[in-house]
Amino acid sequence: VGEELVKNLTTTYVATAWSDSMEPLIHTGDLLLVDRSLEIKNGHYLAGVINGGWFMKRFWRAPDGRITLYSENPDHSPIEVQEYMN
Repeated sequence: VGEELVKNLTTTYVATAWSDSMEPLIHTGDLLLVDRSLEIKNGHYLAGVINGGWFMKRFWRAPDGRITLYSENPDHSPIEVQEYMN
């Protein structure tokens, strides 16, 4: 992968999209570059784990601090991150 795509070689991973939650933007089987060193900002796409389950979503933090994770696919409901979630 070229230097223009990978800014932090030691914190960047290649993953394979595993669900349809981000379709039509990201399809099952698409390759993803995931950089763990980047600061998450509103509108960024991220892959992560909540309570042991992997997800791919779009990040949004409201002015009051609430975090919601959105899918591109309308068949998948948003996830409101709660304090009790790991």
